Amino acid sequence: MSTAAAIPPADRAARSTLRAVRADDGPDLHALVADGGGLDVNSPYAYVLAARFFGATSVIAEGTDGPEGFVLGLAPPTHPDTLFVWQVGVAPAARGRGLGLSMLRWLVAEVAPTHLEATVTPTNTASQRLFGALARDLSAPLNVTRWADRDDLGGAEPEDLHRIGPIPTS
Repeated sequence: MSTAAAIPPADRAARSTLRAVRADDGPDLHALVADGGGLDVNSPYAYVLAARFFGATSVIAEGTDGPEGFVLGLAPPTHPDTLFVWQVGVAPAARGRGLGLSMLRWLVAEVAPTHLEATVTPTNTASQRLFGALARDLSAPLNVTRWADRDDLGGAEPEDLHRIGPIPTS
């Protein structure tokens, strides 16, 4: 895994520089979620923890004015060849440029998982389209199954597991 150098993406999101999350990025991740709307806002502690322990499986996009987006991912202990995406966040001012997809593609290239997984609510069409586009870009199958029901989540909206893979290597 070569996360030492920041790599500018070669697509519409080229105004951002993508790099692995560093241990000190936790407050910026929390601020992006708190300011951006749409994502569940976890405690600042959760983002500091994620930055410190899952930086190698996460990416942050930096623009000229600071962080513009991130993907928090982890390798589940029982499936270390899988990249599980916990959150994808893009600042409102950076939306519509393909930044979410660029960050996911960058992360797959860096981590080289055999599969990528994420949970998405049935009403979150933006995330459904994002993971569908990633599967197409990777030329990998996408399988969607129920991951958790309302009862599992204390009455919250159910979550479907979007599993991409196997991801071809080349």
